[in-house]
Amino acid sequence: MRFYNLDFWLVIIAFTISGAGSVVAAPDFESLTIEDYGTVRQVSELALSWDGELIAYAVVSTAVGGSGVDRSVIVQKAEANAKPVNITIAQDASHLAWIPGTHEVAYIANVDGRSQVFATNIDTGKRRQLTFGSERPLTFKFSNDGKKMGWISQSGHRIESNQPSLFKRLHDGDTGVVIDHKTVRLTHFVNPLFREVGSNGERSLWVRDGNKNPVRSSVPGYVTGFEWSLSGEKLSVRFLADTNPADPFASLYTSIGIFNISSGGFSVIAAANSSSADGEAVYYLGGEWVADAEEIFVRRVITSSFWRSRREWKRISIGDDDEIPSTNDLDWNEIKFYPASAQFVPTDFAGPVVNGVHKGLRSVYQIDPTGLRTASFVKDIEGDLDLVRFSSDQRVSVFVNQSLVRAPEIFVLQDGVVQQITTFNQRINSKRMPNAREVNWRGKDGIKVQGWLLIPPETAGNKGPLPMVTFLHGGPTIPMTNSFAQYYTLYGGVWPYPFEVLALNGISVFIPNYRGTDSFGHVYSNPKHSDVEALNDVVLGIEHLIATGVADEDKLGIAGHSHGAWLGALIMTRMKNFVAASFGEGPQNNILTYIFSPGYLYEKGYHKLWGTGLYQTPQRYIETSPVFYFEGLNTAVLFEAGVESQALSMMGSPKAAHLAGMPTEFVAYPKTGHNIRDPKLKKEVAHRNLDWFLFWVLGHENRDSAKTEQYDRWRDMRHNRCVDTGITPPTYCNDNYTR
Repeated sequence: MRFYNLDFWLVIIAFTISGAGSVVAAPDFESLTIEDYGTVRQVSELALSWDGELIAYAVVSTAVGGSGVDRSVIVQKAEANAKPVNITIAQDASHLAWIPGTHEVAYIANVDGRSQVFATNIDTGKRRQLTFGSERPLTFKFSNDGKKMGWISQSGHRIESNQPSLFKRLHDGDTGVVIDHKTVRLTHFVNPLFREVGSNGERSLWVRDGNKNPVRSSVPGYVTGFEWSLSGEKLSVRFLADTNPADPFASLYTSIGIFNISSGGFSVIAAANSSSADGEAVYYLGGEWVADAEEIFVRRVITSSFWRSRREWKRISIGDDDEIPSTNDLDWNEIKFYPASAQFVPTDFAGPVVNGVHKGLRSVYQIDPTGLRTASFVKDIEGDLDLVRFSSDQRVSVFVNQSLVRAPEIFVLQDGVVQQITTFNQRINSKRMPNAREVNWRGKDGIKVQGWLLIPPETAGNKGPLPMVTFLHGGPTIPMTNSFAQYYTLYGGVWPYPFEVLALNGISVFIPNYRGTDSFGHVYSNPKHSDVEALNDVVLGIEHLIATGVADEDKLGIAGHSHGAWLGALIMTRMKNFVAASFGEGPQNNILTYIFSPGYLYEKGYHKLWGTGLYQTPQRYIETSPVFYFEGLNTAVLFEAGVESQALSMMGSPKAAHLAGMPTEFVAYPKTGHNIRDPKLKKEVAHRNLDWFLFWVLGHENRDSAKTEQYDRWRDMRHNRCVDTGITPPTYCNDNYTR
């Protein structure tokens, strides 16, 4: 691939998309509501034809009635005001891809009960079948000239054990059950449907040249992906080697090899090692071919524990005889983007570009050994850029763009001009939104820390301190970016905190990308301690916003999910001045977390995380467990959990809070694991969290009669904490507290 002309991309972009960072007066129109979250449409796939004239994309949204998901596949011209092409493509079509040199869009679809690869000609409307046989295609790609096709197929479906789940054996069985302490976790005991993942059917990599019979490649293992060389004569292949040992995380340890189509030979280029002498595991990603060279881009991931890794990249030469080069040298470059698997797109003048997250910003970045920088042709576009696709001459690109205050739409960049070409979220984007901006401050060690801030629109001039809720993401590696309602929609929904609606109701929302978050480099992602640096980052960020007049120190809240729930509770016990908190799916007792987890998470998990084992140094697990430090807190805290995940692990948290005299409520959600997927439950959680923070931080109550019992409980909690307790009264006890 090559860009048409460097000067072409340096043309000043005539149309700038507004997003986080812009501060304008809010028009007088209807505000975003929690109900609106369920109507947001997300682009799950996007493909651009080789000539840049057509796009095909898939849009997903919550189904009408709030049950399930609606999915639509649409084809249209890559230009503003274009209407969808009147053509029939199966709505379950996936892996959308244009065949080079044609106006045929290929996809995997289920027809007559069997999945195969099909292609539909947009000009004629005719459909043809590209794969046959009993094996199910999982993914496919065409060579650059469109004459060859490769695909990965799988024989059968996931193979499940014939044994009943452990829950069934324990509750319905009539004999004793030997428990495998290395693999059994709490979920086995509380979820009747939970069982260990079964093995997958065998996978094969196939290649077909024109109308010739397909050829099966001789990959020594389980194929996970591949990339075509520019000549179409070779494939770089990612695979799980047959020699990989059985391991709960075995699916991570991918190797890379080269398949020579003409000779049928296969050579391993970079071999994964799941267990080295120093305890580090190594695996490889990538395999994209360098423009006009017999080289590939490879990413190396070196892991010392399940939550710590070092990620690097380099160009590896592929000799005529496919000799295996050494990968044990020091000539690797640090990866500073997220995720490490993000696709490299080669260019002949600027090296590779990658569409990923760097320092909390998702965009297109040029990569070279000296670092990472925003590609010149997108540097003036605000907000997140995702699913970026190029025409073959790279004069046209399309992408999904959104921001913290703008729902996603598809845009095209051509001749230096950006144009919006879809309007499926127009109703959402016409609503009143909060203002948003990026914020930066310094950690205790001087390192620059980054985050996001949502503020009520009427305070765009930043007049006086505002109530503020700090939200801490889970992971902890996954960065929070400049995208809309991300925790409500990410991966189908994580834990639906209503950030935007909170800000519209007078409470600012601070979202720090604290230490341990990816996309800021190795040192930032892998701090020395698992608690100290992250805790200091968040505390100093809050203090920075107080000192600069943004946040009211008497009206602070904190929330978090998963790792963020644990960290948020720990911060709550250290700062001691939060009036309200909400924590979802994050146990605050590391002793229980250790005991309830499978044994395989010990040596390379918790022992690395805390520097020791529970039974060797229990004090370390006590000092990192917030529940032991609730005494003296006035924070009103809401705990939430999925009944199939952390509900039992979190039972001690509301008990400890209650014994400490804190107002507290604990809610467990049915049919819910670590994340909430059910649309109705998502809406319920969002409303509960909105009501909780508005009540305890601002003193506001929703007048909905259906919530009478809820507010009766909360008023009783407040009364019990504020009357004759001898405490220094928090804000919610003040006489001027708004009702």
